[in-house]
Amino acid sequence: MTWTTDQQNRFDALRRRALTADLTPAEQAELDALQAQLEGDWRPNMEAMRAEQADLREALVQAEATKANLQQHIRDLEAEIADLRDLMERLTGE
Repeated sequence: MTWTTDQQNRFDALRRRALTADLTPAEQAELDALQAQLEGDWRPNMEAMRAEQADLREALVQAEATKANLQQHIRDLEAEIADLRDLMERLTGE
């Protein structure tokens, strides 16, 4: 179901009244129904966004692990290059 401007206006008005005054039982029931409808309309979207967020967090963890591995590999290669330079200097006498 699509949330309309009229529903949003009524929902806002009831929420404002609830903050400043007591709602009648009928108004409270109407506010509760609108809240339930709003949550029902958004629940599938929210669940999909939460699932996507969990996937993105997992991808971030994996990317950070890959980054750490690559950084270590670079340090290892730099150490090997330094060792090879030292060996080359000893062999060439430079």
